[in-house]
This record gives sequence, structure tokens and C-alpha cells, in this order.
Amino acid sequence: MKVGSGPGALRDSGTFRTKREADEWAVRRRAELKAQKNGNEGHKKTLRDAMRRYAEEVAPTHRGERWEQIRLAAFEGHDTLPITLPVGQITPQHLARWRQWRETKVGPASVRREMSLLGSVFTAARRDWHWIDASPLQDVRRPAAPPHSERTITKAEIKVMLRELGYRWGRRPASVKQVVAYTLLLALRTGMRAGELAGMSWENVHDSWVRLPLTKNGSARDVPLSIKAHGRHMIANAVAALAVAEEIGVNRDTALSALAQFGAPEGRGQATLLGPATRPLLLVDESYNANSASMAAAMDVFAAQDVRDFVSAGALTPTAAGSRLIELYTLSVGDTIVATMGGVCADGRFSAMFSSIIHDRFKTESPGEQLLVRVVRDCCERGLHTFDLGVGEANYKSMFCDPDPMFDSDWPLTAKGRAFALMHRGFAAAKRAVKQNPALWNVIVAARRIKARLTNNSKSEAA
Repeated sequence: MKVGSGPGALRDSGTFRTKREADEWAVRRRAELKAQKNGNEGHKKTLRDAMRRYAEEVAPTHRGERWEQIRLAAFEGHDTLPITLPVGQITPQHLARWRQWRETKVGPASVRREMSLLGSVFTAARRDWHWIDASPLQDVRRPAAPPHSERTITKAEIKVMLRELGYRWGRRPASVKQVVAYTLLLALRTGMRAGELAGMSWENVHDSWVRLPLTKNGSARDVPLSIKAHGRHMIANAVAALAVAEEIGVNRDTALSALAQFGAPEGRGQATLLGPATRPLLLVDESYNANSASMAAAMDVFAAQDVRDFVSAGALTPTAAGSRLIELYTLSVGDTIVATMGGVCADGRFSAMFSSIIHDRFKTESPGEQLLVRVVRDCCERGLHTFDLGVGEANYKSMFCDPDPMFDSDWPLTAKGRAFALMHRGFAAAKRAVKQNPALWNVIVAARRIKARLTNNSKSEAA
């Protein structure tokens, strides 16, 4: 067939099995040659032209502009991609061969993303520039989507990462690694994405919330930074309060401001200084919603009067050198003491005597371990050479060193003694196994609480 006349005429020919196939091809091909003869852009502009125009005009309107421009530039180095062909002459077969080649180089998820980007180029060429009537990529099968992966970071992993990053609670970050540690904690606390964290600016940061003017879905949102009440249950309560405020039409800024001023009920860890300024006493109030059994269990360690007198005298009475016989350390969050540790120091050695942590608040944040880190650091800065955590099985003791192996020595002299020694060794081994197994130890703790509650109820009924 021939379209046009003279030197600019376009010619094409083909061979077919039947006249019907030849006629159908002739009609379709004549239309294509006429379009090419009349200047249809799809037969002039190449795929390279389309990709470069997309990178210059369309990509800058997207948040992923840089990634799109980098990928489009990389496409020009793909030998199997027909970038020199006019977009109107590119077929699904061309693109299928390119997809098969890419599957040998990268994973299915990457191939799917690249095909989506290339599909956007063809869509712009069809809808915006009118170079083609249909996208040849529509008839090309995409790789199956990889299975969805859901990964929850564990508390132990968080601790390891913070330790490796040199995180120091309450201290201003002095290195890039420490900044990364603070950023990790902020992401865990707020759920903000990496791009949102990196894009924060001071004009959008307020006392208790931060404004994100542009998020992944294209809209702005406000993120609470903290509340004065602590604990996972308080986080759930805060989210529920914001949802209710949104439902009844309360302004979001007003709701966030009110939430930032919310505090826990009285009696849940408030600390008050009592007595003269020269010898103040710190009263920690944990009486809210506490029954007598739980209060008695908390105070049982120092129940005996002579023990309390001993600790008070050692901690409050200064020696001739001005120090204290018993050194007390506390870890506080605001006005709330969340962990304590006491011990004695002599001849360059610190020996821990007792420790405690707050319950119901901050318990899941390992306040005892955080205080221990600070006590060890303080002892190192003071030039002490030995830190003794005492005898007993506990996971936190392995944070700094390998514990010395524990053993019991039984020297039976009689048949009854041998029977007792065997029973004693079995009991000690079982006890050690329980304490080293978190699940079994939690059962023991729960059983002790139930026993204390039942004992208290029996005493109340008898009274």
C-alpha cells in the first residue's frame, strides 16, 4: 500500500494467509501511516522523549520527585527497554521482554514499582499529551505482589539499639548516633514516619504537639508529643479522648492543649518533701486505689522497726567525712520517683543492698535498669573499682558482666543427712529454674499477690 504521493509518500507491505487478514491489516496500517504522515506525535516522539518530559513536568508535582527522576534516568540505561522507538510503535511484547529482564535483576516489589512509574509515563502521554490512544503496558502482566510482612520491634531490641547508639537518658545528644537514638524513641512514641520526622521545623513544634503540614496522604495532621499521665493505659485513654473530641466537633488544637494539661489522679506516685530544709524527707504517695494487702506487700521489706531505724540512720546521718553510710539513689520523672537503689561504699567498692521500682507506671520502661546504669556511671566517675550487685539470680545483673556461677555445698554425714541434701539440691535447682524462666516467674508473682489478697480478706472478715 502507499499513503501520499511524491518523495514524502509512505509505503508498507505484508503477506497474509487469507484476503480477510490482509484487508484488516491494510485498514489498520493505512490509518497508522496517515497519522504518521500528518504529524501524529506518537510516531515522532520516542519513549526517551516521554520519560524526560515526565521527569521535567510531572515528577516535580509529586512528593517522590527525586525517586521518580532517578529511576527514569536509570531506565535510559536498560538495553531491553525500547527507549528509541516512538511511543506509538511500542507494543506489549516490547515491555514484556523488559519486565522479564528486570525480574532477573531485582525483586518483584521493585519490578512492580518500576512498572507503575512507566505506566504513569504512558498515561501522561495518552491523557495529557495525546501522543497515543492506549497504554501498551495495560496488557503486560505484573509480578505477583510479595507477601505482606509485619514486624514488631521488641523491647529487648530497642534496648540493644539504644545502647549501641550511645543513648543517655536526660542528656543532650552530642553525636549523630545519639540523635538517631532520640529520633528512634520519638518515632516509637508518636508513630511518625521517617520523612515526617526529618521534615519537622520549629515553627510547627509546640509544647505538647507538632503540626505536620504535609503527610503521606497529602493532608496535614497534628501529633501529640506527650501527656503528663504515664502508662500504656493512659495512651489508650488519650487516643479515645481525641476520637471523642473529633466526633463532637471540638477543635483539634483545643483538644490537644487540654490533653497536654491532663495529669494522673492524686495518690499515683506524687512526691512531696516534708520536714525542715536541712533534713527533708521525701514522701511518695501511692495510696490511690491500693488495698491494704498491696500496701503491706510494698512496705514489707522495711516493716521491722529496727530495719527502718538502721536504714534511716545510715542514710540521713553524715559521717565525719561528710558522706553517708548508706547511699540512696532515685530515678524521677518529673515529681514522680520511679526507681530507687541503696547501698554502702567503702574501700573503692559499692555494694548494693536494696532496690525498688514503681508499679503501674513506667514499669514496662525498665526504670530499675535505667537507674542501675546511672549508678554504675556515677561510681565509675568517682573512681570506684568494684560494683557488687549481691547474690541472687536476676536478668538485669548480666547487663554489665557475666555473673559468677552459684552453687550450694551440702556435706551430709548420716543417711538422713544424705536424704536431706538430695532433697535440698533438688529444691534449689527447681527454684533457680523458675527464677530464670520469665513465664514461670510471672506465675509465681501472680500467685503471691492472690495469696496476699486472700490473707487480707480473711483478716478483714475476722476483724
